[in-house]
Amino acid sequence: MQTLAVPDTIKNFSQVKKGDKVTVRYEEALAAEINKPGDGSKAAETTDGASSAPPGAKPAGRAERRTKAMIKIKAVDLTKNTLSFIGSRGMAHTVAVEDPALREFLKQLKPGDEVEVTYREAMAISIEPGRR
Repeated sequence: MQTLAVPDTIKNFSQVKKGDKVTVRYEEALAAEINKPGDGSKAAETTDGASSAPPGAKPAGRAERRTKAMIKIKAVDLTKNTLSFIGSRGMAHTVAVEDPALREFLKQLKPGDEVEVTYREAMAISIEPGRR
């Protein structure tokens, strides 16, 4: 069991009763697309979104953040499944690629390629009535 402090901004909190079940779900996703050098925006772009339950319903909500950025490939090591790149802020990074589908994607990349990546993370909270 986990105890959490709930801010005053939470709507419908009076609908929650002792024994109700609170469920929190967290998701991450990554998408990538190869672009020709010079195509696409160099600046990173972040968008946020949120929704909540209507008045009188059990408290529930969802929040999401998407970050889109252009990276430039420095090196691809298919034996180690690593990717080295320059990020949108000009910093060099090397990451291990574990997902089999992304390992296949690595085979398409070569130094100098520009890749647009979108990273998405989302969290949803819902409350279900407990046994009374």
